[in-house]
Amino acid sequence: MVALVSASHPVISAEVVADVNPLNRSWEMLALIGVALGWKALPLVVFAGAIVGSLVSIPVALVTRWRGGSDQPLRDVQVPFGPFLAFGALVYLFAGRSLLAFAGGAWQ
Repeated sequence: MVALVSASHPVISAEVVADVNPLNRSWEMLALIGVALGWKALPLVVFAGAIVGSLVSIPVALVTRWRGGSDQPLRDVQVPFGPFLAFGALVYLFAGRSLLAFAGGAWQ
C-alpha cells in the first residue's frame, strides 16, 4: 500500500503543477493496481469499479439534476473513476480469490 502512495505522488504533483485534468488519470491508477496486485486482478477490479461506480454515480447525478443543481445534460457529466478503481482493488484484495472461484476459476 505504501508503494501505491509513493508511486502516485509524482502524478499528483504533476497534476497540480501542469493543471492537468485528473479525470483522465485513471489509467495510471489502474497500472499501479496491476503492479501491486498482478495483472490477473485487473478484470475483476475494473468490473467491480464499474458496477459500484454506476450504482453510486447514476443516482447522485439524477438527484442533483432533480434538485436543480445543474443545467448540463446527464451525458455531459464527468465522474472520476479513480475512487471506484480503488474500491475494486479492495474487493479483490479481501475477496478476490473467493469471487474468482465462485465465477468458475477462470484466472486461477
